[in-house]
Amino acid sequence: MTNCVLQVFVQPEKKNKRFPIFEALYDYSQQCAMRYAEKYDVEYVQFTGPRLYEDRSIVFEKLCVFDSQFDAYDKVFYVDMDALITPACPNVFEHERFAAVGTVHPEKFLSQRSLKSGYRYFNSGVMMFDRRAREVFSPELLDKYAKIYQNRDMKFHDQQFFNQLICHEYGNYDILDRKWNAKFEGNAGKQRTRDYVVHFMGVNDKGKFKKKQWEL
Repeated sequence: MTNCVLQVFVQPEKKNKRFPIFEALYDYSQQCAMRYAEKYDVEYVQFTGPRLYEDRSIVFEKLCVFDSQFDAYDKVFYVDMDALITPACPNVFEHERFAAVGTVHPEKFLSQRSLKSGYRYFNSGVMMFDRRAREVFSPELLDKYAKIYQNRDMKFHDQQFFNQLICHEYGNYDILDRKWNAKFEGNAGKQRTRDYVVHFMGVNDKGKFKKKQWEL
């Protein structure tokens, strides 16, 4: 049974200032992901729609990983479109269970998001799903965990859902080194041998960077 690298690029009907689109960067991210897939002899898949969760924010389209179209894959390595897999990135498919990068200060998330004590909150921009992590999902769980965030100052997005799912329905997971989800530092080329995935997380004005600054 084969594995795959998954990216999601679903065009929104309306522009979203919080999630702006930078197609040049996304195209390059796709090239990096395709090279990685070829290196480890797995398939590359880009989900472009049709939308599966039209009643929610477009970021929830990455929940396509739970759709039946991915049942043929044993493991699925999800990478955001604003993240670049570097040539130094090792084989993530060697992990036998769900894997992601834990946050630097996990304790600040526990009380706010009803997570178990000792649980390590993770960023949802880079995740490796084994088959069991996908089998524990059901559409009813999306509504169940969305209710936790009602009447709170924190919006319910995909990252909160993935953490609730892994914490309460899956259990312990492999915590990846921060090299797997390193923040872009202004020149990706300087990070190509040090980090495994360079992520433009928190950089909403990506368009100000020239191509040579994010090319590996």
